[in-house]
Amino acid sequence: MEPILCIGWDVGGWMGHKQGVAVAEWSPGSVQYLGKPTSFRLPFDRLLTLPEMLEISGVDAGRLEQQRTVIAADAPLGFPASFSALVSAWPDREGNSNPAVTRPGREIDNAHAYRATDRHIYHHFSQGSKGRKKPLSASFDRLGNNATVALEHARFWRQCHGIAVLPFDTPSAGQTIMFEAYPALVKARLNNKEAELDPRFARNFPKPRAELTSGSDAHDALICSLFAVCQAADGLGGIPNLVGPPQGHAAPHYEGWIYYPRLD
Repeated sequence: MEPILCIGWDVGGWMGHKQGVAVAEWSPGSVQYLGKPTSFRLPFDRLLTLPEMLEISGVDAGRLEQQRTVIAADAPLGFPASFSALVSAWPDREGNSNPAVTRPGREIDNAHAYRATDRHIYHHFSQGSKGRKKPLSASFDRLGNNATVALEHARFWRQCHGIAVLPFDTPSAGQTIMFEAYPALVKARLNNKEAELDPRFARNFPKPRAELTSGSDAHDALICSLFAVCQAADGLGGIPNLVGPPQGHAAPHYEGWIYYPRLD
């Protein structure tokens, strides 16, 4: 089996230096870090190409032509279906047969704010010493800034580099894959951005560079690259599998899904 290139992208907003990128390589029995995890800003007046993502991290862009590639991005790759229907149908001159969204008993149940995958994360990570985790809302919180960056690039890379975006696309053998990740889910404390990695996750991988600061954009990008390793390994060598959309659930295929390593 040929080594697989694993790119992690901690997606920032359109302005500033809040993008982070890191690259790892997986092959059976081996995980190694390539180049140097780093933070950067988007170029002016154009979108980034995949070769540029590698070059920013000090990795030879020619690898993209030689190796299968997996990209894990820390940003929503979809919006709540109810929210999308609401804004795309305005002004509603013909009348809308969709049921109105009213105030729910809990914020997480607001269909304009949260996707099925967000509710899954909230319920799955609701007990234990690590604390409870509720994802930010792409439509209600400032995360929409990051989401539009990720979505524009996913669409561009689909057209320019022929990538498949999960779970919307069904990838062919050897096709580059991109999916949504959430680094916070493998930290020892769910609501502490600077927390160290959960030992159950960390033990499967080499230690990161000592100079990487927990919670930094570069460090979160490295965690994303390890999510990509999980997807590439597909359970080989004891590396955790990723949890994907439940069978038979339609919503993730038009809202997106947060893929995360199964540690329990």
